[in-house]
Amino acid sequence: MKKSYFRFLLFMILAVLMSVALTACGSDDTENQNINTTEYESENLGFSISMDEELFAVITFDAYKEGYDANFDSHKWKNTISAEIEGVSVPLFYVNVYDGEFDEKTVAEKTPDAAYLGVANGYTYTMTFSVDGDGAELKDKAAYEDMMEKYVYPLADYAVIYGSGEALYHEGENTEARLAWLKGVDKQNFELAMDPVVMVLPEDKETISAMEAAGVTADFSQGYMIWNEKEEDASVTFAEDAKFFLLDESFNFVEVSADDLAGRLQNGDLLISYITDGGRIIEVYEQYLMTDSAAAAE
Repeated sequence: MKKSYFRFLLFMILAVLMSVALTACGSDDTENQNINTTEYESENLGFSISMDEELFAVITFDAYKEGYDANFDSHKWKNTISAEIEGVSVPLFYVNVYDGEFDEKTVAEKTPDAAYLGVANGYTYTMTFSVDGDGAELKDKAAYEDMMEKYVYPLADYAVIYGSGEALYHEGENTEARLAWLKGVDKQNFELAMDPVVMVLPEDKETISAMEAAGVTADFSQGYMIWNEKEEDASVTFAEDAKFFLLDESFNFVEVSADDLAGRLQNGDLLISYITDGGRIIEVYEQYLMTDSAAAAE
């Protein structure tokens, strides 16, 4: 997509955006049950797990999802940790983070299959495990079952939570809009796949410094910049009655259906602003519209 050929219509000024990818980091070996282990850490959700190097070697990652959990009446982040088994990416376990402090008894009542990890900085952490690879197309599940028994089920005993992840916030009730490149519309699961970005203004010295440190030259010839610090993959739930707005040829917002929003993606990723309420998207606005001259140039 030639983004320079787009005309930008600013809807709302955006603030801070989350980082999405789960980061596996740390390479120092430690002794744990007399085996070599490595720390697997999520800077986004604020936890780390000491795991056997054999498991760590095959771990892949999936972006976390967030939204409202009616069971706990709380905002929730769910991080899926997968591994590659026989060439197939298979979910192994999930780390669930709830905005609020719940004791072990409450968690056991509401989610009997969850391992209670504890509370940190006002967030409650649990771990749940996949069942038969959660539908992954494994021809032989023996390797999966062996890994679950040997390495995965004991992990809850070695999870360390600190509750200070970069993504551990949500916007509450009807606050400011956010910007993102829209990548997909999942109508069946009421989710939007997106890559969050941030709008930078000349007075935002801190962000400009971070951009320059990353090798990006600030250009405010249009009065702002759109900065995508890194490629991310987030899924955010939208409400069943969410409203979607696209731009017409006169740059006016026109309410459309989720099908129309998905159809617009046929032209490539779409820059949107979106507003949430209770952890779910309630409004989406298109931010770029290709001009006739730009379309001809492509």
